[in-house]
Amino acid sequence: MRIGLVGYGTGGRHFHAPFIAAARGVDLAGVVARAPETVARVQADLPGVAIYPSLEAMIAAGGSMR
Repeated sequence: MRIGLVGYGTGGRHFHAPFIAAARGVDLAGVVARAPETVARVQADLPGVAIYPSLEAMIAAGGSMR
């Protein structure tokens, strides 16, 4: 199962992303983040994970989120 994470604030960073990473059979498909400092944090914490500027952009990427 592939899951997209919308937002990477306190909850996304310290709760949702680690639980997604720990779940068997689940991949983090991408993160919606807009602020430059948040984008940098996602890049540092989750190298290789796609970053999208909006939920619409993540949905539009659809099957290409690999």
